[in-house]
Amino acid sequence: MDSHIYLDESGDLGWTFDKPYRGGGSSRFLTIGFLICEDSESKYPKRLVKDVYSKYNWKVSKEKKATDLSDSQKDYIAGQTIRMLSAHPNMHLGAITVNKEQVPNHIRSDGNKLYNYMINLGTLQIVKAHTSTLLVRDNRSIKVESGNSCIDYLQTIAGM
Repeated sequence: MDSHIYLDESGDLGWTFDKPYRGGGSSRFLTIGFLICEDSESKYPKRLVKDVYSKYNWKVSKEKKATDLSDSQKDYIAGQTIRMLSAHPNMHLGAITVNKEQVPNHIRSDGNKLYNYMINLGTLQIVKAHTSTLLVRDNRSIKVESGNSCIDYLQTIAGM
């Protein structure tokens, strides 16, 4: 069985904590949200996103941030997501958050190491049950300093 993992992050990979966030400083937390579904069910999250953008006449070329949404829009999206997950119990929705101020210096030297490690902790046990996985990230090409891609890193950790 094949799967898809849809990833999105909130926060940044910066390490400037002596200035306020959005005032020259970095976010204090990094959250990676993910949705894991079987290949045969991958049309449902795509359809949900397309329907929401259509309902609110949003331009697909501009990503919407939660801070830009009204409470009623957030409620609608949450309701539609709950409905989708209820209809497809094999889907897994989750998130992992790290307090970046607690991250050791050797990991701070390349924030992508943190990103890859968080994806490992959040998704790997679920993904191991699948034959192959398509990793769909938010227009990012994550590389650790050693040159290994996120996918290579996960395959190494999983022993695949």
